[in-house]
Amino acid sequence: MLVLRILLVPMLVLATSAHAAPGPTPNPVHVCAGKITTALRSYSEDVIHAVAGCRVKLLRTPGDGCAARLGGELANLARDLEQQIAGCSAEAAHALCPLEAKSIVPALRDAIAGDVDSVKSALVKLVDDLLVTEQSASCPRPRTVVTKALRECADRIAQSTETTTEQLQQCFFSCERANLVAANREPCVDDVTGDPLDAGVAQCVTSRTADVMDVANRCDVDEIVALGCPLGATRVFEFVERLADRLTSIAQSLNLRVFHSRCQGALPGRPTETTPALVTLEPSMVQKQLACGAVIDAAFMGRNSRISFDTDLDCGPSPTATDGMIVARSSITLAGRLRSRTIRGPSRSSLRTGAGIRLAPGVSRVRILNFKSIESFGVGIEDALEGDNKKVVIQKTTVRRNVQAGVRLRSPRTVIEQVTADKNGIGFDLSGDGTKLKASIARGSLYEPRTGIRLSGSDRNANGSVVTLKLNTVESNEGAGIEIAEGAHVLTQNTVRGNGGDGIVIQAAGAGSYVDSSVVKLNGRGIVVLGDVNRIDSNTCEQNFGAGFLVEGVGNVLEQNKSGKKTDRGNVGPGFAIVGTDTRLYANQAEANLGPGFLIAGTTAQFKGNGSQGNVGIGFDIQSAGNPLESCAAEANGGAEWLLAPCNLDQSGNRANGTTIAIPAGGGTCEGQGVCDPPP
Repeated sequence: MLVLRILLVPMLVLATSAHAAPGPTPNPVHVCAGKITTALRSYSEDVIHAVAGCRVKLLRTPGDGCAARLGGELANLARDLEQQIAGCSAEAAHALCPLEAKSIVPALRDAIAGDVDSVKSALVKLVDDLLVTEQSASCPRPRTVVTKALRECADRIAQSTETTTEQLQQCFFSCERANLVAANREPCVDDVTGDPLDAGVAQCVTSRTADVMDVANRCDVDEIVALGCPLGATRVFEFVERLADRLTSIAQSLNLRVFHSRCQGALPGRPTETTPALVTLEPSMVQKQLACGAVIDAAFMGRNSRISFDTDLDCGPSPTATDGMIVARSSITLAGRLRSRTIRGPSRSSLRTGAGIRLAPGVSRVRILNFKSIESFGVGIEDALEGDNKKVVIQKTTVRRNVQAGVRLRSPRTVIEQVTADKNGIGFDLSGDGTKLKASIARGSLYEPRTGIRLSGSDRNANGSVVTLKLNTVESNEGAGIEIAEGAHVLTQNTVRGNGGDGIVIQAAGAGSYVDSSVVKLNGRGIVVLGDVNRIDSNTCEQNFGAGFLVEGVGNVLEQNKSGKKTDRGNVGPGFAIVGTDTRLYANQAEANLGPGFLIAGTTAQFKGNGSQGNVGIGFDIQSAGNPLESCAAEANGGAEWLLAPCNLDQSGNRANGTTIAIPAGGGTCEGQGVCDPPP
C-alpha cells in the first residue's frame, strides 16, 4: 500500500500541475489549415479514384453504367468535404483566404468541389487527359474492349496518379502548416512560382515523383501507344516524366492557392509592422534606426563614412511597395557584419517592385559588402536610371529571390566580386562600361526571363568591351546561363553548366564579344552566336542537349575550341553547326557528339586544322559550296568521314581515317580508302 501511495503522489502532482498550467491556445489558422489540407488530400485522392475507376471500367465494358453513377459519387464526396472543413472558424478562414475564398461555405466548398475552375475540375481534366482526351489523330484512343494487359496498364496509371497526387500535396502542406506557427523559418516555396525552396520539400517531391516510375512495371511502349499516347507521349519513360511534371505542377499550384493567396490577411503570430534595422555609424560609433525606405544622406550620416548593420531590416509586413533604403550620399560603405544581416522585402509578391539598396542619381564610390542576403524585392541592388553612379563596389554578398534581378547596374566602372545571385529573375543585369564581375555565382534564376547573367550597354570609352566576366560560375538557371543582349563584352574562364536554356548566347545585336577558356556543359545548347564579328577561343562545350557550338552571324572566329569529349561526353546535337557566313574556324576539335562533328551550312572564310573524331554522325558534313578546306582530319566517325557538297576548295592536307584525300570538285563521300565516292 505504501508503494502504491509513493507511485500515486507524483502522478497526482503532475495532474494538478497540468490543470494549473494549461497549454497555449492553438493557433486558429493552423488548426483551420490542418482541416483544409487533410480534406483536400482525401478529396483529391477520392475524386481521382472515382473518375479514373470509371474511365478504366469503360475500357473493359464500354456500356458500363458507371458514368451515370459518377455524378452521385462526386456529390457524396462534396458533402463529406463540407463536413471536414466545417470546423474552421470564420475568422481563420478569412485570414488564410484559401483558394481566394473568405468563407468556408459556400465559397471554399465551391472552389474545391464546384463544377467550374475548381480543384475537382482540374482533377477530372487530369484523368481525362490520361485516359480519354484524344491527343492526336495519329494516336487514337481505344474504340473497343481492350486486352487485359492494356487494362492493367491503365489501372497502374490511375493508381500511381491517385497516390502520388495525395503524397505530393502532403510534401507541400506539412511544411506550410509548420510555417504558420514558426514565422521565422525559411519559406517552403517560392510564392510566385511555387517551386520548393525548403530542402525537405524538394527532397520529398523528388522521392514522391520517383514513385511514378512504377508505371513502367506494367506498361510497355506498345501499351502506351495503344492507350492513345496519354499526355502526348509515345514512349514509357517519356510518359512517366510528363506525368511526374504534371502532378508536381498541380500540387505546386494548389499549394500556392491555399497558403499564398492574394487575399490572405494578417495571420496570427506574424508581425504586422516592418522592423527597422539598428545600425552603427562609423567612426563615431553612433547608433541609429534605419527604417524601410529611409534615405541615407548627409543629414543621416553626419561626418561618418560607414554603416554597419547590427540587426536585420525587415520590410516583410509592408502594406505597400517599398525600397529597403536609398543611398543619397557618395563615398560611404554599407556593411552586413560578416554576412550575418539580411535586408528583406515585402512578403506579398505583388509589392516587390522596389530595390533592397537603391542608389540615387549622381552618387558615386558606394561600397556594399558582407550581407547575408538582400531578398524579396524587385531588384536586390540597383543604381539610378541615369547610370551615373560611378565606381560602385559590391563584395561578398548574396542577393536572392528578387523577381526582376539580383543586381542591376548601368553605371560605369563597377566592380562586383564574390557575390552570389540565387533564384532571381536575372542574377546579374549589367550594362555599365568598364564593369567587372569576378569570382561570383549566378544560379537558380526562376522568374522570367530566368537568366543567370544578362549583358548589354555600349562601349563608351572605345576600349573594345563593355563588361568583363572572369572566373564566375553560372548554373542551374531555368533560362539561359549568360545572355549577351547587345554590345561587346569579354568572358573568360567562366563555368556555365546545367542551365535550361543555352549556356552562352550572343544575340543578333551582340557584336565584337570575346569568349575565352570557358567550360560550358549540360545546358540546352552550348555556345550560340547569333551576332557578328565575335571571337570564340579555347572553350569546351560538352554534354549539352543540343549543338555544342551554333554560329549564325557573319564574320565570327572560332579557334581552338573543343566540342564533346570521348567517350561519353559529347553533345546531343552537332559538335559545331555553322549556319552564318564568313566564319573562320581554326584548330577546333569535335569528339563523341551524337550528331555530326561539323555541320557547315554557310560558306566559311577559313576552315583549317579542325578535327572530328568518334562522333555518332558524319565527321565533316559540308552542305554549302565555296569553303576553303585545309589540313582537317576526320577519323572513326559513325557516319561518313566527309560528306561534301559540290564546289568546295581543296587547299591540301585534309585526311580521312589517317589517309590524305583530295576534295572532289563535284562533291561526294570520303572515307580514306582511295578515291572519294561521287555523290549518288
